[in-house]
Amino acid sequence: PEQWQNMVNKKRHFPPELISAIQEGNIVMVLATASSVSWTTEDHLWREALNLSIHLGNEDTMDALIQGIKFDFCQIHEALLVAVDTNQPCVVKRLLDRMDQEKGNKMDVRSFSLAIFDHSIDDSQFAPGMSPLTLACQKDLYEIVTMLTQKGHAISCVCLECWNGQQYDLLKFSLSHINTYSGIDSMAYLSITSDDAMLSAFGLGRELHKISKKEPEFKPQNLGLEKLCQEFAVELLEMCRNQSEVTTILNSCGDENQDALDQQFVVHPICHQVLSSMWCGNLSGWRGSRMTWKRIFFTMPPLCLVYWIASKSKVR
Repeated sequence: PEQWQNMVNKKRHFPPELISAIQEGNIVMVLATASSVSWTTEDHLWREALNLSIHLGNEDTMDALIQGIKFDFCQIHEALLVAVDTNQPCVVKRLLDRMDQEKGNKMDVRSFSLAIFDHSIDDSQFAPGMSPLTLACQKDLYEIVTMLTQKGHAISCVCLECWNGQQYDLLKFSLSHINTYSGIDSMAYLSITSDDAMLSAFGLGRELHKISKKEPEFKPQNLGLEKLCQEFAVELLEMCRNQSEVTTILNSCGDENQDALDQQFVVHPICHQVLSSMWCGNLSGWRGSRMTWKRIFFTMPPLCLVYWIASKSKVR
């Protein structure tokens, strides 16, 4: 009922009989009503009908709308966002399969940015520049993220499409970058797409730090995402069960990755204890010894040197 009221408030002129048909799952009535309606880009009636069927979980009605009406990538993009937002992996798979059928006919449907920078979905319920993969990552929907990772697009690449998007609307382009980075900053994306989620988190944090300098207008947002990367790496560190696992993590950070370790990670108690035990070596009793014995231990080398230099001197 709330979804229907929203349609009335938006003055979409949504046919009441079509709403009832979608609610009841009457596919024949849906197709009959759809054939008598002018599905124009201005009214977005098809998008609202498809989104409503997804919200209600009527997969048969959704299939009928997808198969019975001319394919529109922008509308499918909006439907994917609705399916991801309601956590329906089966619906996401059906929409992706429908997109695969159109692959090569009109355009490369893997390029989500064509829909992101389209004016026809400017009144969407989702944030500007939001993509299905970004939304799934923000919600940590591992199953949907796995399906969408093969449909992604490189961030800040030099392709013609990204350049056109930047020229088309710079603000919308920057907002889409922030949404995208907030998505790939999630545990779901880093865990699924990377062999070493910890190093990927450090690398992403460094990249966000560089972007914060290039885009000072959005510096707080980028630094906030960088902090999330650091917190995720620390959470992974806290999952270590013994000293051997922590040592493996520290050894994996070679010379090329030594700058990746941030201060929050290095000063963590787990790292601190393991490093201290490595420095102490076989001196197991050193950590529990008294301060007096430690002072004597540290003063022995200089005392021996003094004795060697002036072994026969007399103190008067």
